[in-house]
Amino acid sequence: MRQRTFAGAAAALAVILLLPLSVLAQATDATVDGTVTNQAGAPLPAAAVQVRNLSTGFSARVAADANGNFVIRQLPLGGPYEIVASALGFTPERRTGFELNLGDRISFDFRLGEGLDELAEILVEAEDVQTRIERFGASRALSRGEIARLPTPDRNFTNLAALSPQMGPALSIGGSRRMSTNVTVDGANARRSLTGGDIAGGPFTLSMEAIREFEVSTNNYDVTQGRQGGGGINAVTRAGSNVFTGSAFTYHRNNSLRASQDFQGRDLADFTTTQWGFSLGGPLIRDRLHFFTAFDRQDQTIPRFINDLSTPGQEQQLRISRENFDRVIRVVEQQYGMPSMRHAGEFTRNTGANAVFARLDYQINPNHTLTFRNNYTDWTNPIAGSGDQTLSLMESIWNFTSRENSSLLSLRSSLGTNFTNELKLQYQYGSREFELPVGKIPRAFVRVDSTLDDGTPVTTNVQFGGHRWAPEVNEEQYIQIANTSWWYRGDYSFVFGFDVMPMYMKNWISNEQGGLFRFDSLDDLEQRQPSSYFRQHVLNPDPFQRYWVLDSGIFGQVEFQPHQDLRAQVGLRWDVTSFLTRPDYNPLVERELGFRTDVAPTDYTGFQPRAQLTWDVGGRTRDIVRVGGGAFKSHPPYFIHMNNTLNTGLQVGTLNLDRRRGDEIPDPDFEAFRRDTSNNPGIPAGTPLENLPPPFIHGIRDDYRLPTTWKANASYNRLWSNRLRTGVNLLYSRTVNNYHYFDANLRAEPFFTTDPDNRPVWVPSETIDPRNGRTSMIFSRRSDRIDHAMVFNNEGSLRQLGAILEAEWQLTDDGGSISGSYTWNRTEDTTSFNCCQWTTALHNPITRDPRRLEWAPSDNDFNHKVVLSGIAPLPAGFTLTTTYIGQSGRPFSLLVSGDIDGTGSSNNDLAFIFDPNDPATPAHLAEGMRNAIDRARPNVARYLRENAGTRATRNGIRNEFIHTLNSRLEKRFTLQDTRSVDLTLDVYNLLNLLNSDWGGVHNFGGNRRLLQVTGFDPEEGQFQYRINEAVGEVPLTGDVYQIQLGLRVSF
Repeated sequence: MRQRTFAGAAAALAVILLLPLSVLAQATDATVDGTVTNQAGAPLPAAAVQVRNLSTGFSARVAADANGNFVIRQLPLGGPYEIVASALGFTPERRTGFELNLGDRISFDFRLGEGLDELAEILVEAEDVQTRIERFGASRALSRGEIARLPTPDRNFTNLAALSPQMGPALSIGGSRRMSTNVTVDGANARRSLTGGDIAGGPFTLSMEAIREFEVSTNNYDVTQGRQGGGGINAVTRAGSNVFTGSAFTYHRNNSLRASQDFQGRDLADFTTTQWGFSLGGPLIRDRLHFFTAFDRQDQTIPRFINDLSTPGQEQQLRISRENFDRVIRVVEQQYGMPSMRHAGEFTRNTGANAVFARLDYQINPNHTLTFRNNYTDWTNPIAGSGDQTLSLMESIWNFTSRENSSLLSLRSSLGTNFTNELKLQYQYGSREFELPVGKIPRAFVRVDSTLDDGTPVTTNVQFGGHRWAPEVNEEQYIQIANTSWWYRGDYSFVFGFDVMPMYMKNWISNEQGGLFRFDSLDDLEQRQPSSYFRQHVLNPDPFQRYWVLDSGIFGQVEFQPHQDLRAQVGLRWDVTSFLTRPDYNPLVERELGFRTDVAPTDYTGFQPRAQLTWDVGGRTRDIVRVGGGAFKSHPPYFIHMNNTLNTGLQVGTLNLDRRRGDEIPDPDFEAFRRDTSNNPGIPAGTPLENLPPPFIHGIRDDYRLPTTWKANASYNRLWSNRLRTGVNLLYSRTVNNYHYFDANLRAEPFFTTDPDNRPVWVPSETIDPRNGRTSMIFSRRSDRIDHAMVFNNEGSLRQLGAILEAEWQLTDDGGSISGSYTWNRTEDTTSFNCCQWTTALHNPITRDPRRLEWAPSDNDFNHKVVLSGIAPLPAGFTLTTTYIGQSGRPFSLLVSGDIDGTGSSNNDLAFIFDPNDPATPAHLAEGMRNAIDRARPNVARYLRENAGTRATRNGIRNEFIHTLNSRLEKRFTLQDTRSVDLTLDVYNLLNLLNSDWGGVHNFGGNRRLLQVTGFDPEEGQFQYRINEAVGEVPLTGDVYQIQLGLRVSF
């Protein structure tokens, strides 16, 4: 099946190549330039300049222009290199001993003497901070030496991105969404376009052994940087050389190498993590054909705590008594057919991950070099997921497997003395499977009210049965073809090219398709009396959705020097994204709500002008000023187009039954559902379309536009020597057309408003259950013939302001260095929705109408960040490496537990903060607020006191500052020749090793519920509440210290 899909994609490619084209980020961006003059300083036009990698035989040759200038771009990383300048009648000159790293620009000025003397040779000193002048204020790069030495718990290079001053949580850059971060390997796509992030589902995107360097690019205005509104992560892989090299390694952690108890005083279970593998590279044909291969394996046996109610503190956090939790289990086992199993406490998970990498480099002749590389990863991860509620029984927890493969073919060609071309072709495949032991049986949510031993009333939901969206299968296939050309003409250097990437998605998304029963109480559960039933019933026997998306565009750029101390770069790129698969047309939706379901938009508005100027003040290579700005397009999660093709009302029927409306709720016969899921209550087979219940609809605006980020920065860097640099960087960005979902079937105006904060309610008061205050969005519809009608739009916005102070100091020639940065960042947006379902978008906390988005701190705002890293070679072959990252916690909101506005989401209504000192506040609420403030952590208590008598704001509170200190001590034993043995000792969370109370954090995570709805007074039109007095309490959590021992043999 996969081969037929690939063949179809290849056939489609011939047509797609005729469409507008897009860009591929550069892979190495390493440049050598300079001048060739005689001893008097006069230029030597047509002088020959040849650069050669002495370890691989690669060479490139150019001719100096009329002014004696030359540029050689896009050189392979590595070395040592030599560069030779020669001219007829002059003594040739050679510089040797330098290496090229990612983003380097090394300049050489040759002054040739007359005569035919023997070749003059000059040894170039070790690399220094001057080679990355073009990247100052634009990116953070890590060399091979840093990658090999920095402590990294899971050997995933994307985690090293946290060392970037602008990197926030979950691959967010500068507070932008995760989808705005591009990920590339060797300049080719490695991003998961379906949901964002890197393509790999497991701990490895790529073996760390296979990475030569990697870079986090944030403010690089080169038009070859694409698909990255926030920024990009690019890794460059290793290649073989004329010398056989290899390594074998193993790293191990277990329970005897860590703290015996967690931060809450619980004994920790046994665990083991073993990582092992090898690498091997060398020549197949000297100076012509080289290979490199690497293998990485991780085996883990790790504990996981689920529904842990072992202490009163855990009961408080999970908001249920152990007695009532046990009662739920007993009822479900006795009346709902659930097999007897353990549902609470500690569980053991056994995971396994593999990464296999291979690369071949073939220098066909001096003008053409062909490279092929293949990268494969997989992961098996049982008991990986969770249910839809905080408390979910074990049968609702899914297992996960993934596998990915990418194959890249690249041809670099020197076409003439001043023209370089690189052609790339990649095929990439990714698959993720979410497996549920019970299959697609209905879910059930049970509302449970408990009174804890200290008298605190608490409420929560417990889930059993199936899962909202598991089982699920996602497959992505990409074909990417790109061509980039570099042309040097006189004083101008041009870059232009194209890239096109058709993507084929095949998904089985079983979202809401098993069904959902709701029980309003434990008594209702025992009496088998659900209050509602909801199901998305698939009408099409084929459960898979198949669709195509095309990313494409073209670009061009010119670089020149308007003054000898200035380097200017101006470019334009044009991106086009096309949703090629058109959903079915449902005339009912257009007739009732005025929009079409068969929209497959193409965005032709992706013009992105960019410019940057680098000023070497006085030409002394001491004071460097760099300013730049431009536009960047980023993409939505293509998961949304699956939603559009699936939910037109023709493939899936919606069954939404509610007891308050008088509907007859099906019998919750879970024993029958477990025997055969065809017994799940649904729409009778053969029901005519006109008789189907109101359908659930997804759509997209026909004028949809991709998010566009306009960003600018200005940086100043002082080079105190060729080893020491300090700098300051000021940043600003503004994103428009950020995506979100609105419900087109929500009535225009609310039915009434309710005090104390004049909150709008979109359902009639007589439909609200007075016993518990539960609403039903059924009564908020514009059209009774349609359920939710979620339309994907681009109404969101984001703005970011930041400042960075940074320094780096290269201490020694053998890799000793120290670097540090401080970042002040403020990111605000109108919605932080990243992916993937409408339900997540509706969780955006609101004050009034959910369609009127309001500015507030972004979920991804990190406010303050400090990064320190150092590598210190010590006597006797020891090396000490340390990294510290201190970062503000993510912001969060205080909510109401319940859908009090009737819009269909119980996770988005901001809570009113009752003032305990206001005489108008009911006594039980005043007492509850006083208790909540007294018990809360300082950050929450301060917010409650300062905002009493007002409605909470979105992301008004911030989690506590997080400190992460990791360290590695390495001892190298050098054997004969190039062979060595390294022993390593890594300590993760060193702070916790130094003091058992350090290294954890009181982390509230996401939003917290301040108010619990207890009822509704229909005469007064007022909801009744109870204060969650534990809203500001959270235990000290985090990973305790772990020690990892490692052994590495290299030759």
